[in-house]
Amino acid sequence: MRANIEEVNTTVTLKSTTITTTNTTTTTTNTTTTILEPGKFTVPVSVLPGRPSRKRTKKQDGGKKRKHVLKM
Repeated sequence: MRANIEEVNTTVTLKSTTITTTNTTTTTTNTTTTILEPGKFTVPVSVLPGRPSRKRTKKQDGGKKRKHVLKM
């Protein structure tokens, strides 16, 4: 999955959207392609890593950082 995300961002976005809404696959495909063209970094970076892999790291980092900040 990591290699796919780095190589092709569009495929991962389509996969994530397809999993969420399997019925509207064509609609999601058209929307994702249009969005990915103008803002490749804004949309996929926040959507792709934020949902599958970064969610776990964000939760761990956020919890640890909050504890440190509170202690400081």
